[in-house]
Amino acid sequence: MAYAGGVLAGASQTQMRQVYAFLRSALTRGTLEAPFRGPAQHESFGYEYVNEWLGSVDDFSGAELIRRDGAIVYRLTYAGGRVR
Repeated sequence: MAYAGGVLAGASQTQMRQVYAFLRSALTRGTLEAPFRGPAQHESFGYEYVNEWLGSVDDFSGAELIRRDGAIVYRLTYAGGRVR
């Protein structure tokens, strides 16, 4: 899998730690049916994780974002597929 993105510019070190802690929590909630990063949506402690993807494990792409109180604080795109 290849991916690009992360916490948006201007975040403090504390904010970055909080966002990545929330992201780790969201990523543990992925499913076997759609193992592309995390679930379609997850909310906790004022954060919202949204993950949208296209394709199957053979060839997929997607984007995820995290909002804090409605404002986007993290954005990432990804793509990958089965290695033959």
